[in-house]
Amino acid sequence: MMKRLNWVLVVLGLSFMVWSCGDEKDDPIPDVPDVAELSVNPTTLSFSEDGGEQSVSITSNTTWKIDFTGVTWVRPSISVAMGDVTVKVTADANELEEERTAVFTVGAEGLMR
Repeated sequence: MMKRLNWVLVVLGLSFMVWSCGDEKDDPIPDVPDVAELSVNPTTLSFSEDGGEQSVSITSNTTWKIDFTGVTWVRPSISVAMGDVTVKVTADANELEEERTAVFTVGAEGLMR
């Protein structure tokens, strides 16, 4: 009788482990799309010498990142996200007489814009 009870407990334990490892609809790790999509609008911003804030719309079906390495006078409100996001880009006032330019690269797995 004791061996049978142990066997039943082992089978129940294994059944629970298999059941708990099944597919979950609320899986916290999102599926990676077969084809990554990424669009940025607008692709060019222009600020006055007073600086300011403008918005850029990023649309994607995957995780994306803005690379703004080496730029200190203009910065995005967020640099990494997943999906569709409106990013605020803030430029400091230009206290120099020369014009400033900066290039941001927005990329997703296998894509760059």
